[in-house]
Amino acid sequence: MNDAPMWSGTFEDFCRLYEVSSKHLKKCFPNLKIGGYGSSGLFKLVQAKPRPHDDYTKQCVDDFFRFVKERGCPLDFFSIHAYDMPGAPLVPKAMKAYAKYCRDELDKLGYANTELSMNEWLPRRSKPGSARQAALCASLLIALQDSAFDDAMIYDAKCGPGLYSPLFDPSTLKPRRAYWAICNFNELYRLGAQVKVSGMPDGVHAIAATDGRVAKLYMANIGGSMASFGVSARGWRVISFQRTDEDHVNTVLPVLSSAIALPPDSFGLVTFVKERQE
Repeated sequence: MNDAPMWSGTFEDFCRLYEVSSKHLKKCFPNLKIGGYGSSGLFKLVQAKPRPHDDYTKQCVDDFFRFVKERGCPLDFFSIHAYDMPGAPLVPKAMKAYAKYCRDELDKLGYANTELSMNEWLPRRSKPGSARQAALCASLLIALQDSAFDDAMIYDAKCGPGLYSPLFDPSTLKPRRAYWAICNFNELYRLGAQVKVSGMPDGVHAIAATDGRVAKLYMANIGGSMASFGVSARGWRVISFQRTDEDHVNTVLPVLSSAIALPPDSFGLVTFVKERQE
């Protein structure tokens, strides 16, 4: 009986297993995407004081990249995990650093077509259901959209107790605040075309999208102070503002003269419509 939770061999054993498995699977199923490996090893990029384990796990990522190149292994995607650790909070800056590092290293090795998958992510050190965790989730969705990652999966959507249940309350079976962070983001996704956002206050992260008739602005305040500011877009009129914070859950709030207020640990969705042309 082995007590190792996931893998009991050496990293060299793992690389050899990947070579044999990936080449065999690609030969048998050439249309399938073959890749790996669910690394949790890039915390060194954002640690103020990297731990010895952080040095080792990042070296594993670098060694894996070199191994697949030298051995000619298929690598249709490379996947990693991101959680917040002591000294390495999972915030937009960290998420973008992980994406940039992987994209740059793979491109150098000739794997420009290899997709990047953030296939587990969560600010797990924030209390599930809290306004803080929900705002962080919203800010990370924004960061993911503006990063080199091709896809991302929050971990996870189960309705159970523990640190990995950001979306549903197991005691009530009702959505938590972070659920609405994803729902609000989906409203932008359905519009289809991302548009530029500028002039956000410090601590506020934002993206916007439009289908030409409706536009939506999605914002998250993970700073420590109230953010009050105006929102405007030439030729567009604000019609609604939804906010989630400590006291509100996806609540429609009044908008006066396009003025928006985002308290600490909150996110919001502003909807615009195209002004009629005379």
